[in-house]
Amino acid sequence: MANKGPSYGMSRQVQDKIEQKYDPELEVRLVEWIGTQCGSGVGKPEAGKLGFQAWLKDGCVSHLNQKPTRAVNFPSVPINRYLDHLSNE
Repeated sequence: MANKGPSYGMSRQVQDKIEQKYDPELEVRLVEWIGTQCGSGVGKPEAGKLGFQAWLKDGCVSHLNQKPTRAVNFPSVPINRYLDHLSNE
């Protein structure tokens, strides 16, 4: 990681605390849940914390779960005239 601080002192204590909170069993449950929600096309991450995080960051999970957007119909009146009409009321 580019932003990894020193491995001693307060920074080390904070990093140890973060690592203690990481739950590998929860990771497995999340991978199963994401696979169920998005389908088998998302694949499986490499084992471990860094593999799971890289799998989430690569975008294929969020890309497959997005709903297609629909077109928005704007009024045919130019927006300035529309706003002027609203302010005159």
